[in-house]
Amino acid sequence: MEKRVYVVFTGLFTHPKYSCTYPVAFVNRKMFMPARWMAWQGKVGFFGGGLEEGETPVEGALREIREELPGLHTPSDENLTMCHEDEEIIVFKYDIEKIDQDLYQDLASFCTEGLVDVLDSMRVENMKDEEFVYPVMRKILQKIFW
Repeated sequence: MEKRVYVVFTGLFTHPKYSCTYPVAFVNRKMFMPARWMAWQGKVGFFGGGLEEGETPVEGALREIREELPGLHTPSDENLTMCHEDEEIIVFKYDIEKIDQDLYQDLASFCTEGLVDVLDSMRVENMKDEEFVYPVMRKILQKIFW
């Protein structure tokens, strides 16, 4: 099996109406999947995919961001931090300084493979492992939030 690389966007969201701030993660609820990946349909995943030949994990993560969120500003490896690696996947956290409703709407309009979803610690805690493309993704989010 080929090694796959993923990116989860994280940062602090300030609610415009209530003026409270809390950590969130932008994830990809997989929709519009080809037959090969139909088992992932409707599940929560991160942005990413397979590494190309000769590509480093960081190069792959940045390429996947450009492919799956083509209208997003040019991603920078300075914002990437590896937060998980196992025999199947490598996951990077991409820290965003300011998360607001405008950024969410931009991400949602750029996403090529599904729906951009926002998760906070309470939503992650109430989800089941099988709701994720890889069950370990829930554990990764729990580590990020706690």
